[in-house]
Amino acid sequence: MFTAVDGEQGLDAFRAHRADLQLVITDVVMPKLSGFDMYEVIRGESRGLSVLFMSGFPAPNFRKTVGQDPAVAFRHQALDRERATGASAADDRRRSSVGRIREHPA
Repeated sequence: MFTAVDGEQGLDAFRAHRADLQLVITDVVMPKLSGFDMYEVIRGESRGLSVLFMSGFPAPNFRKTVGQDPAVAFRHQALDRERATGASAADDRRRSSVGRIREHPA
């Protein structure tokens, strides 16, 4: 498994390890280079590689963007914020209360 923090690093990782890859898993929205833009480059360089897009946002026009490529799939995965970040609703309430006190000084 190879990871990247943005689309450009993802493309660099793909190019460095393409011979070892069978699947690329990517988000749709990423800094520097979107998942769809990264897909276009990957597809131009490696026709048969499978690509799985995952996003917390639905993508109703997904197929319009990637066409009917059978090696591409999309998975809408609404993330549980607490599991993803470790923050809880209680943490949010505490921050919100502190913000209200600071915003409305006596």
